[in-house]
Amino acid sequence: MFKSVGRAPKRTGLEYAKRENSGGLITDMGIHDFDLARWPMGSDVTRMQSEGSCVVFPELNEVGDIDNAVVNLKFANNAVRNIDVSRNAVYGYGIRTEVLGSEAAVMIGKMQQTATLTFTCNGVTHDTVRYFMERFGDVYGDEIWGFVNCIVEDRPPSVLGQEARPARIIGVAAICSLDESRPVFIGEI
Repeated sequence: MFKSVGRAPKRTGLEYAKRENSGGLITDMGIHDFDLARWPMGSDVTRMQSEGSCVVFPELNEVGDIDNAVVNLKFANNAVRNIDVSRNAVYGYGIRTEVLGSEAAVMIGKMQQTATLTFTCNGVTHDTVRYFMERFGDVYGDEIWGFVNCIVEDRPPSVLGQEARPARIIGVAAICSLDESRPVFIGEI
């Protein structure tokens, strides 16, 4: 069993939130989890069921988006995965993955920016990552330089566009499931 959490601390801009611009909450925030879905499971997604709502930022309804969603994936090997995405993590940017296997479990990710804990008579506190640029800014820079180097050295990138296709298909199926309030099989897309 696999669980992914992707939560942003604030609402995105309304223009960006439109599906034609970002794909909406499920695609915008879930695409990385859809991309990662098949690798640790060793299997392809066969169907998914999405549920979502707009309970915190009603203005998102006006552009056809939501602020919270859950997507459940079923794999050909009968494994399951749950992905939750939200635009309302007021405590900071939260992203993590949990895998529960037959002999062990692993949790990847943390909410803390640093390893510092403060202990007082009121409890233990720590800092949090405020937004995705603090978490992934260096990685974005590395990706840009990698792309530039491919151009300068006239070589193909190490990750090709067709590798994103399965994640995009899962995303389209997840949106279809949300819109039609039903499970959607990958073969329908």
